[in-house]
Amino acid sequence: MNKNIAAAAAVIFFALPATPVAAQSLSDYAVYADDEAKLGTVIITGSVAGRPVDKSFTAMVSGGTTASSDALTDAAVYNSATMAAMAPTAGTSFTGSPNATLSSVSPGTTVYSLSGADWEALSTLTFAGASTGAIINVGGTSLTKALNINLGSLLASDVIFNFYEATSLDFSGAVNFHGTILAPNANVKLAGVNLFGAVISDTFESPSANIQHRGYTGFLTPQSAVPEPATWAMMIMGFGLAAGALRRRKTAPGALAAA
Repeated sequence: MNKNIAAAAAVIFFALPATPVAAQSLSDYAVYADDEAKLGTVIITGSVAGRPVDKSFTAMVSGGTTASSDALTDAAVYNSATMAAMAPTAGTSFTGSPNATLSSVSPGTTVYSLSGADWEALSTLTFAGASTGAIINVGGTSLTKALNINLGSLLASDVIFNFYEATSLDFSGAVNFHGTILAPNANVKLAGVNLFGAVISDTFESPSANIQHRGYTGFLTPQSAVPEPATWAMMIMGFGLAAGALRRRKTAPGALAAA
């Protein structure tokens, strides 16, 4: 191979963004805390209970990842913002208080929207209807009401509560909460709660809780990152070198004939 072409190919090869290695999903974690976790008596069970993310968890479970991940944190933020932008599914209803029912006539994953005031007024929340999954976008920056959740025919792994505005969630009480709590910008505190699902948070604290890990399986994949300007420059330079090498290769026979 012509040396110039080989050199240009090498530049292009190294300039191209690396293919990302398959990463663990947020659904792999019973608790994901981007910053820190403060634990009392917390019991985590489930099929992949050994994967909470924070050094504080190390003594409690074995085989866990012990440092937060920028990729997972970015995925949490991306999912929260993307879900929050989804319009509520047509044909949904929210009835009753403090014992309310969320219902949908549509199959598949249904999107619901509740205000912070809606949430704080509830004691129980029951799901009904034809949906096989649910995204519940909940507004409000500071919420304190722990609810008993009745999923009806849904599975905990198919339900996610997206607290997209929250900076503080303090859920205390002997309640059975089903579904994943997604609050990437919040301190999440659970006290005396039986959680069948997972927690994705900025910081996490719990003096006592039972977590049966059933992570949400419907997380969205963030869009591929756009190459950095330096990467684009290297790619352009590589293509320029390749084009120059090809032009020289094409003109070489004519030059020899003229000689």
